[in-house]
Amino acid sequence: GIEGATSQLEWEFVVAPVIEDQDSPYAERGGDFRTLHPEWCRKPEPLSVFEKKMADAVNPRLVEAGQAPLIKEELVAGRLYTGPMYEKYNAV
Repeated sequence: GIEGATSQLEWEFVVAPVIEDQDSPYAERGGDFRTLHPEWCRKPEPLSVFEKKMADAVNPRLVEAGQAPLIKEELVAGRLYTGPMYEKYNAV
């Protein structure tokens, strides 16, 4: 797993991240990955950025395909699951 990943920090990262220019408090892949490949690391972005993408790009396509649009809770759940917490969720 990703060392340092906690439910509290991942919730913060998804819902209300602290955006810093220096060292991120959020878990990242191990070793010196953050130093060697900073461009591949996760970047904390406000939830509003993803809500806008959902409203402007994703939901219209879902509706066009005859599907129900996503809601905010599904967006948050999807982001949490596809981050470091997936291992904890799959273990229960």
